[in-house]
Amino acid sequence: MKTPALVICIGLLLSGCLTGRSGNGGANRGSGPQSNGSGGGSQTSQPVDTPTPAATPDPLPVIQKLAMDLGTALAQGNADQLENILSDGYLHTNDNGQLVTKVDIIAGVRDGSVKFTSVNIQEVNVRVYGDNVAVVNAIFVGTNAANGSRSNVEDRVTLVADREGDAWRFVSGQTTPMHPIPQNGNTKGSTSGTSGGQGGIMGSGQGNGSQSGSTQQSGSGGPTQ
Repeated sequence: MKTPALVICIGLLLSGCLTGRSGNGGANRGSGPQSNGSGGGSQTSQPVDTPTPAATPDPLPVIQKLAMDLGTALAQGNADQLENILSDGYLHTNDNGQLVTKVDIIAGVRDGSVKFTSVNIQEVNVRVYGDNVAVVNAIFVGTNAANGSRSNVEDRVTLVADREGDAWRFVSGQTTPMHPIPQNGNTKGSTSGTSGGQGGIMGSGQGNGSQSGSTQQSGSGGPTQ
């Protein structure tokens, strides 16, 4: 009678041991993902690279080209190109002290009252102020052929350029004859056949040819090379 009871006791002990091992295994399996989760949280994020802003192009060659393009547009009578070179509010003081607008200049090029057969922009000097303003000093040498006339033009020209968005345009200008404009006969210091005409650059286009009467020449009579 003692043998069956002993067998039952051994069976209960074995059952308890197996149950304990099974519970421990489940607990171990449950702790596995938690360990993986904590390991994943330890990863550090990589910094995002910020793109470097593009460098602002040097305005000097751009404005120098703008001055040359102005001469080309006048020599070719290209009103459309002048539209892009001159700002809408452009004002020009011509050789006679008259104030001329962009509208006047474009209209003059189209109707022939502003016309040149040749233009040479010389000694271009550009000074840039800040990011948006520049001043150009140069010599304008050309042949005025407006309204069937023909005369030489030698002017000092000052132009003010402004950055409008991504483009530079001239907003103001003034021309001064390098020789006094002959007025009614003798004019000391003027060169025969060379003057700014009636307005000269950007003016009415009515140039003066050779003048009647004697003319005394002073200096070399030509622009500095």
